[in-house]
Amino acid sequence: MVSLGADNRLFGADSLLESGRYPTTTFGEMARTFGQMYDEDKVAELKKHRYIFNEIVPDERGMVSWKIMRAGWGEEEAKEQVLHTEEVVAMMFATVKAFAEKQAEGSVRDCVITVPSWYTYDQRLMLKDAAELANLKVL
Repeated sequence: MVSLGADNRLFGADSLLESGRYPTTTFGEMARTFGQMYDEDKVAELKKHRYIFNEIVPDERGMVSWKIMRAGWGEEEAKEQVLHTEEVVAMMFATVKAFAEKQAEGSVRDCVITVPSWYTYDQRLMLKDAAELANLKVL
């Protein structure tokens, strides 16, 4: 689970605690939507049963993406932004990388990612792309 606040990103339990504060920028259905093609009926069903407050939209590839309104800083105005699912997953990877670097007291460049057996080849490539967005080399 990921929450994007006005000036921070929260993950896991912290994200769950703040999801009431940032309902439209909290993403809790990454595993269900990762690498899925956008289908209005499936999205409506998902929203009905999972209480998703995010606006789910198709991206240029026809895959599930998330439309959010980012708060502005100082004089900057709020702006609409579409996040690809792999961008949100890359944020999680970047945070995990930062935790690992702090623990190791050094830099982390390589990683091994376990992938659910039901992921398709395209989903596996998207997961690899998300890791690369976080400056990680998948071994």
